[in-house]
Amino acid sequence: MRSPTRRWLTGVLLVGGLSAGILAPAPAHADVLDLQLQRLVPPPVMGGFADPTAPAVQAMYRQLVSELSVAIAPKILTTADTIGYSGFQFSFDASFTNINNTAQAWQQGVEGKNGAQGTAGIPNMVTTFSVYARKGIWLPLPSFEIGAGATKLMQSDIFAVQVYGKFALHEGFHDWPIPSLAVRGSGLRVMGASQIDLTMAQIDAEISKSFGLGGTVTLTPYIGAAVLLIIARGQVLDTTPAVDSYKLGPSSLDLNNNAVFPNQDTIVRYRVFGGFRLQYSVLVLTADFIFTGHGDYFNAGETKIPDNAINQYTTSVSAGLLF
Repeated sequence: MRSPTRRWLTGVLLVGGLSAGILAPAPAHADVLDLQLQRLVPPPVMGGFADPTAPAVQAMYRQLVSELSVAIAPKILTTADTIGYSGFQFSFDASFTNINNTAQAWQQGVEGKNGAQGTAGIPNMVTTFSVYARKGIWLPLPSFEIGAGATKLMQSDIFAVQVYGKFALHEGFHDWPIPSLAVRGSGLRVMGASQIDLTMAQIDAEISKSFGLGGTVTLTPYIGAAVLLIIARGQVLDTTPAVDSYKLGPSSLDLNNNAVFPNQDTIVRYRVFGGFRLQYSVLVLTADFIFTGHGDYFNAGETKIPDNAINQYTTSVSAGLLF
């Protein structure tokens, strides 16, 4: 038999080894949709500098930013009627938006699966989850509603915060054969993406009409249109992240090979949407569909960088409590 001292030492070693395994830091890794914009910039040659100003390079950058922004952009998931000045709503939302994952912009501009580029690692549908709080108020005008929330882009470190204000121009006449009408302005700021400074604004108008079902459920379909403004500002990119200039010395390609994408015109995307809301007591279920038209409906001209984004489709569902 082993002595008590030996058993005690064995136990200490086992516990110590287990603790070390638990506390040891996990290897760092990037998620599939984390931005790697430096890959869009052609690698510098000896004695040269990284140059992101080539029109084809800027076009890839603009397409990636445009399609990514639509996936994160403000959703609708509300009717033209406000929730009332005494009302408060809290909801959890999920949205699914297609992207052109076979485009070179996506093939090179995001991390990909296990750091490897290729369509197998980049989904053609991206998912976001959001939480929102809405409150009806009297100011600055009657029939006014404000809201705030946060959105997380799955498979990435990217998230966003959003605020909005909605003014119901006409609401509450549910017994009349006329719809409610409202306009809304939203602002959104993207966080967790160090390679880009991204801000969005959206203005939408919608109409809706409420119907009672069985005396216990209220069904409210709604339709509308919106314009989405995307303002992107490039940040400093290290185009040679795998090169150690300290080890390679003065001849290193890493020296002075940071790059910044030039500021471009605001990206404008037009949207139409439709959906419905079901309310039973305090439980609210909402679903809608948003169509976002492709970039640059009009001739961009020779001096403007084109937005080659595809038509995008966003399906969203929401569950919440309305008090």
